[in-house]
Amino acid sequence: MTINYNKFMTIDGIILNKIKNSLSSHLPIRINKISQSSRTELVFNVHADNIRTSMVISLNPNDAHIALSRKNYSDYLDPSTFVMVLRKYLINGIITSIEQKEFDRYLLFKIKAQDEMYDEKNYCLSLELMGKYTNLILFDSDSGKIIDAYKKIPPSENNKRVILTGAPFLTIESQKKLNPFETESVNLDESLVAQLQGFSKILEKEVRYRLDNQSFKEIMTEIETSEKFYIYDNEYHIIELKHLNSPYKVFNDISEGFDYLYYQKSQEERIKSVTDDIFKFIKRQLKHYNTKLDKLKKSLYEAENLEEDKTKADTLYIYNDLDKKGLKEVDIEDYEGNIVHIALDPKLTVKQNANKYYQIYAKKRKGISDIKEQIEICEGEINYFTAISEQLS
Repeated sequence: MTINYNKFMTIDGIILNKIKNSLSSHLPIRINKISQSSRTELVFNVHADNIRTSMVISLNPNDAHIALSRKNYSDYLDPSTFVMVLRKYLINGIITSIEQKEFDRYLLFKIKAQDEMYDEKNYCLSLELMGKYTNLILFDSDSGKIIDAYKKIPPSENNKRVILTGAPFLTIESQKKLNPFETESVNLDESLVAQLQGFSKILEKEVRYRLDNQSFKEIMTEIETSEKFYIYDNEYHIIELKHLNSPYKVFNDISEGFDYLYYQKSQEERIKSVTDDIFKFIKRQLKHYNTKLDKLKKSLYEAENLEEDKTKADTLYIYNDLDKKGLKEVDIEDYEGNIVHIALDPKLTVKQNANKYYQIYAKKRKGISDIKEQIEICEGEINYFTAISEQLS
């Protein structure tokens, strides 16, 4: 089965609730380490229930999710300022509770940690997995003030919910929908996504498809008790998506399912994060050496016309007054009877101008071998960086 990440659905509130329950079963959870495996992926190395594992948080709007993982994640070379702030406040902290309101797509992690003075502090991480609005916000639970956020939002972008350091943290407004696990029936003439908490479009399609043979209550009971995770080529859920009528892979553990889904993609993103910086460096180097090569070739062309300078020097000695100054140019008949036009420096005598052309000739002659050597080096560097670029691609 080939996974099509470009058309993949985002996580819905009901799946997130299942993940929350799984995480909560391990509470309390100690945060041992916080790292960044790519620009959009954070890895919390945690210790709980005598096990050590990773809690992976993807803040990529296209596949935002959170799950425990048994995979090994390498550290990103250049952790962001936000990650450094998380380390400062949360390392060795204890996650004491995880909350989700109304099956919405966000979780609140309540964390106890010590500050530099070993005083106990209460912090909260708000993980908001909502497509392009995906965010992770750290705030002080006691003061309610934001400490830092993955994505800052100034008043000019949203004056109702400002996300800036020092601003008060505001929870996401309730959408006033029905709890699907406490509802006996639904209005099929209206959107189920608009009526029910935690519903996604794909889940609505599945529920409508099943209602021919099952009651709404039976379907929701199956969802509530499901321990499985079904993955299709561009969809996933915790119940079988029968309306798709296509092959799927099923896992008995949601964390294993997310590892299967995203670990390889995360590896590719981590590689891309590193190679993007290398590509930029290579691009700068190629531009530098190509510009240098153009200048060297121009210098070589000028240097290879050195015989013209020697001819001018020789011809000037034919002039009848070698000590004459003030001339800007002269036209002299050379040894072969051709008229040669020669530019002069009026501050110098004709003889001094002749000697100057001899000096230019000698300098160019000596410089040709140096220029050719530099051209060879420059072309070698261009070939090297071009080859590296092709290999990286």
